[in-house]
Amino acid sequence: MKTTVRHVFTFMVLSMATLHCALDRDGSALFGADGGSAGGGGDGLGNGAGGAGTAGGNVVGASSSSSGQGGSTSSPARRVEITFDNQSGPAIDDFPLLVRLDATRIEYARTSPNGADLRFVDADGITVLPHEVEAWNPDGISFVWVLVPDIDATSTDHIFMYYGDPAAGVAPDPLKLWKSFVGVYHLSGSTTVGFDNSPSAHHGTVNGNVTTDMNGRIGEGISLGGSGRIDLTGVDQFSADMGQVRTVEAWYSTTHMAAQRLFSQESNCLGFGMTLGTTNIRYRGSLFTGGGCGTHQPFYAQTNDATADGQWHYVTMVLDRPGSEIRLYLDGMLATSNSIGNGNDAHSANAWIGSAFDGNSAFQGRMDEFRVASKNRSAGWIAAQNRSVRDQFVTYGAPQMP
Repeated sequence: MKTTVRHVFTFMVLSMATLHCALDRDGSALFGADGGSAGGGGDGLGNGAGGAGTAGGNVVGASSSSSGQGGSTSSPARRVEITFDNQSGPAIDDFPLLVRLDATRIEYARTSPNGADLRFVDADGITVLPHEVEAWNPDGISFVWVLVPDIDATSTDHIFMYYGDPAAGVAPDPLKLWKSFVGVYHLSGSTTVGFDNSPSAHHGTVNGNVTTDMNGRIGEGISLGGSGRIDLTGVDQFSADMGQVRTVEAWYSTTHMAAQRLFSQESNCLGFGMTLGTTNIRYRGSLFTGGGCGTHQPFYAQTNDATADGQWHYVTMVLDRPGSEIRLYLDGMLATSNSIGNGNDAHSANAWIGSAFDGNSAFQGRMDEFRVASKNRSAGWIAAQNRSVRDQFVTYGAPQMP
């Protein structure tokens, strides 16, 4: 049984009525006054809400009551410091960080549905960072993308994640997050697998044998059976024309050894592509410029690094037309490079994820997170992106009150 200890005080108020006050051990207050009563409530710290008082009397507690509940002395909001391990890499900018959350990094019980109360803030404690919730799973692993403007070459640079206060949550803003990209395809969701999250809105259409892979590299991905693809039309912005720079990224897993195309943006023998699994060339990037079939100029960079091992691999191709160079990266490391021409356009309005331009050389395996950016990504940026997706780039502090 709960034992209640009350301290009784009597005050004279200006109206000459007598006010009686009783304080319980738990801090709840009960008031009574000759001729009337006031509502009780609260924990003495302004956090509780009191109910309406009953008719007045002059016996404390006999004629005045409260239905108020004392509030908690601690805020429900929490803050987690996310620290970058970038002491061995260069400073990088415009970086989409993958935040991987589970019950050891966030208190799901304090969060709002779908992570609506999340807020990410830069190290200055002021600048709010745009984010996007790709997958929210309070019973398991959630994936959130956050755009970090600058990351120092240290082991101390950091950002903050806030949650637990619905009123302070910031709405996701994928258009601002992916502003330097011309195509961002998370390849998740059975009905939105071809959705483009970039400001370009180049949404694709599923064609053929493409199914949802529940065990993608980042939540859900897609599985292609050698006869399916995602068709993209009106994607002129993808074109690596004269003076342009494009960075193409994708995650894939396959055990298929025959020639297969991860991506193709070509028409009339103009454009570019990424190929896997040929007999002696396991990874190739290509650029076709000039006047079309019969007069076009092909440029290649290729390596025989084996990647058809059933594991997830991160491939990146940088087409630097002003620098006359094509660079291929595998799992965050430079694999090869070659010279390319800058004298002709390589324009195409159509593209395909998972096949060549004619539907041939279709990919067999799993794919996730396909992106095209209009920026020349550095080796440090690409290495950090590989580590970020593999959950090796940041550490998470314990949740604390802000």
